[in-house]
Amino acid sequence: MGRIDPRVRVAAGVFFALVVVSLDRPTALLAALGLAAGLAATARLDPKATLRRLVALDGFMLFVLVFLPFSVPGEPIVTLGNFSASREG
Repeated sequence: MGRIDPRVRVAAGVFFALVVVSLDRPTALLAALGLAAGLAATARLDPKATLRRLVALDGFMLFVLVFLPFSVPGEPIVTLGNFSASREG
């Protein structure tokens, strides 16, 4: 995996992400997860380091999801001081 041109790896990663986002069946999502795990094993990634990075990424995503309703304008459903959470957010 390390010998593949980085531009090809980035393009393949973007393509894979777009395909996974478009999936709606749980079995297809599990197959995508299996493919990602297989590629990680093929690349000989350290499982502990990979999981640490995924936990850090998920923590950031939770932060974004908590503040998203406060950043999108629309019909307010909750108001906290000067900030209001919108239904659209």
